[in-house]
Amino acid sequence: MKNVTKILTAVVLCTAVFASDNRVSNLGGNAAFWPGDEANIAAFPAQINNHGFVQVTGMQSSEGSVGMVFSNGGANWSLGWSNSATDFVNLGWGKDGMGLDVNYKMSTAAETPNTLTWTASGTCLDGSYTTEATCIADLDCDDDGTADDTCVWTDTSSCSDGAAATEAACTNYAGGVSASGFDISFGKDLGDAGEIGVHFASGDGITTEGFMIDYRKSCGFWVFTDMVAHLNSPDDGDMDLDVDWFGHMDAGAADVMFAMGIMYDTASDGGMTLTTDLGVEAAVTDNVTVRGGMSWAYALTNDGGDQTGAVTTGDLDYGWSTGAGVNLGSFGVDFDLGAGFWGNPLGWVSGQDDDAAWGALTATYSF
Repeated sequence: MKNVTKILTAVVLCTAVFASDNRVSNLGGNAAFWPGDEANIAAFPAQINNHGFVQVTGMQSSEGSVGMVFSNGGANWSLGWSNSATDFVNLGWGKDGMGLDVNYKMSTAAETPNTLTWTASGTCLDGSYTTEATCIADLDCDDDGTADDTCVWTDTSSCSDGAAATEAACTNYAGGVSASGFDISFGKDLGDAGEIGVHFASGDGITTEGFMIDYRKSCGFWVFTDMVAHLNSPDDGDMDLDVDWFGHMDAGAADVMFAMGIMYDTASDGGMTLTTDLGVEAAVTDNVTVRGGMSWAYALTNDGGDQTGAVTTGDLDYGWSTGAGVNLGSFGVDFDLGAGFWGNPLGWVSGQDDDAAWGALTATYSF
C-alpha cells in the first residue's frame, strides 16, 4: 500500500521546488496537519497568499533548491530553481484567496557514449572451425570425401548489455531522448467551507499523468479540530483516498499534534487502513525548538487476502523522526536529527564526535 497520508510526498508538483517540508517531515510527515507552515503551498496553492520568504533547501549537500515567495503588483508570486536537470519553469501566483502553480519540465538526454562491446562468436556444424569464413569454406562438412555440402555457421554474437541484437545497435546504443511535461495546481480559500487544492500532471515520461484533490476544513470531533482529505487518481495506477482528523493541544512549552485517519486503496492488494500520526514541537529556549514525529498504520482489511494487523513493511510501516529548529527572528534554520545524533548525542553537542554531520538542512528568510 502507498502512504498517501503524507500529502507532500504524494503532491510532486512545482511547489515542491520552493516549499520545504523539512520541519513537518520531523513532525509526522504531513504538512496539512500544520496549517501555518509554508510547506502547505504544495497541497493548497492559495496558501501562497500567507507567506513571503527566500528559502534554500539541501544546504548540507549539493542536492537542493532555492525558492522565493514575494508580493508584487497586488499579488503574491513564487519562483523556484533546483538542481533537477528537467526543471525549466517553476512559477506560482496568488491573489484574492486563490493560488496557481505551474511547473514545466523539459529535458534532452545526450547520446550516451558507447561503452558497450560487441563480441563476434559462433559455432561450426563440424566443430573444427572458429570463424564463419573458414566454416562455410568447408565443402565436405561431413567428411565423407564428397564435396556436396557446406558447413553451417551458428552465430552466437552478443552485446555486453545482453539486449542489443546486432552490432550496429550495440555500437550506436542509447541515443539522445527528448521529453517534456507539465504540472498545474490550483487552490482556493473557501472561507468557512475550508480550502481546496486541485492538481493535474501530464503523462510524458517525466511526470505521472493524473489528478489529485486536497481538501481541509475545520471540523470539531472528540479531540480533533480539523479534517483533511486527499484523493489520488492516476491514469495509470490505482485510485486511493485518505481522510484524517487532527488537532493541536497546548502542553505549555510544547505543541502536541494528534491525528487519526482512514485510507482506502483500490489496488489489488489494497483495502482499508487505519493511520495514526503524532507530532511534538517543544521550545528549549526562546530561539531553539526540538521536534519529534511518529507515524503508524494498521491494516483493517486487505483486498489481496493477506493477513490484517499492524503494517510492518512498505511505506506505511511504523516510523519516527526527529529534528530541531533555530529561529532568529526573520531568519530560521531547520534540520534533521537522525540516528547518528541519537547514537552519541553528547559527542555531537561537545564536538567530540568526529563522524558528526548534520542531517538535511533548510534555511529560510521570511519577510
